[in-house]
Amino acid sequence: MSFFVDKIDTIRSNLCLENGIQFPLCEEFHGQFLSEFKLVNESQVKEIILSSPKKSCPLDPLPPALFFQCLNVLLPHITTIINDSLLSGCVPNELKESLIKPLLKKDDLDRNVFKNYRPVSNLPFLSKILEKVVLKQLVEHLTKNDLVEELQSAYKPLHSTETALLKVTTVLLNATDEGLVSVLALLDLSAAFDTIDHHILLDRLKTTFGISETALCWFSSYISNRHQSAIIENYPVVVVHVVVVVVVVVVVVAVVVLVAVVVVVVTVVVVVVVVVVVVVVVVVVVVAVVVAVVVVVVVVVMVVVVVQSCSRSSCSCCSSSSGSSSSSSSSSSSSSSSSSSSK
Repeated sequence: MSFFVDKIDTIRSNLCLENGIQFPLCEEFHGQFLSEFKLVNESQVKEIILSSPKKSCPLDPLPPALFFQCLNVLLPHITTIINDSLLSGCVPNELKESLIKPLLKKDDLDRNVFKNYRPVSNLPFLSKILEKVVLKQLVEHLTKNDLVEELQSAYKPLHSTETALLKVTTVLLNATDEGLVSVLALLDLSAAFDTIDHHILLDRLKTTFGISETALCWFSSYISNRHQSAIIENYPVVVVHVVVVVVVVVVVVAVVVLVAVVVVVVTVVVVVVVVVVVVVVVVVVVVAVVVAVVVVVVVVVMVVVVVQSCSRSSCSCCSSSSGSSSSSSSSSSSSSSSSSSSK
């Protein structure tokens, strides 16, 4: 892929556009400008889809067979996407992606030499439909304002390399009949379309062909920020997006690891705090229980001591009372005895 990019850069650097070369002045457009595209309806989109080649692209979300089976269901959504692009003057990034397949220019050329390959771009099917919608309105504008090049044979209805050869042959034969000498100069521009300057192209579209405002913005969006990938042996090898994908994966993995570490640390901290709290609570409860038991024991001991002391006091009092009673009885007996003797 880098070979083709370097090739274009080399060709553009050799053009020497900064050495005072003046581009030919073009006649300014005088007519009705194409400032915006007309919106299309479902029948117009369906007609373009059915008239398009049934070619697929690995970037298509649906294979062609399934796509055409579900066409009536998908048609309103496809029409909405196309009209939104025409109204906004912006081409969705998903429709600006393409797959590049290097093809040998001739079968007998060396396959190990990169310059023997011609890059062929394969676009998503919906991107081709959007291009044809715009192309139809652009051709109508050019035809209406008589801006179509008369001697151009490429990219014109009913024109091809055959009509170009017929035109050249006719001119040569007419010159020969008139006895004139003819000189034919053939120019082969290397990577002609790839070396087109986008700023000059947009300026020509506005100045010479009357494309302005939203329509011009659409063309500017169409040719800018395009992404390409290469296909080798039917296996897509991502060239442009691989770095982005790797970076995204690395960032996601790093974020996941960081989140996991934070979660683990927080979990450990929480567990430690919970364990400490539980231990403190257990210690406090044990201490409280011990203190309560000690208090209860002390109270019980004090009660027992008090009870015992009270019991001893009661016993001593009872003994004193018994002694007094005995003494009284003895005294009474003695008195009685004395009285009896006197008599």
